[in-house]
Amino acid sequence: EKSHGITKCYNYQSYAHDRHIHSKYMSLSDRERYTWKTESEARIEARERMQEQRDYKYLQMLEKDFISSVDAVYTNAEGKEIAFEVITGNYRQKQCDSKFAFCQYMGYTPEIVEV
Repeated sequence: EKSHGITKCYNYQSYAHDRHIHSKYMSLSDRERYTWKTESEARIEARERMQEQRDYKYLQMLEKDFISSVDAVYTNAEGKEIAFEVITGNYRQKQCDSKFAFCQYMGYTPEIVEV
């Protein structure tokens, strides 16, 4: 990070998973790409909202992975915030539920791709 000035790196998951995220990003308009938030950025935004609203129950759920950030969030041409998630065969039901809980809390419309 320090030697290259990179502050928002992406951690590799799997080729199929990451390929779908890349394809989605590349399919967006320039305006939609500008609104793109990574999983880490979405998690930070959720944590900040929970802290501002003193939503300690949800903060604990986020820390214990009962609520889990999605792969990315972007705002579409209609102004809707879309939560993009790629679900692989390795995902358990608990992980899927935690992604939907995140969407519900944040008011995102989920867009799910199953690989």
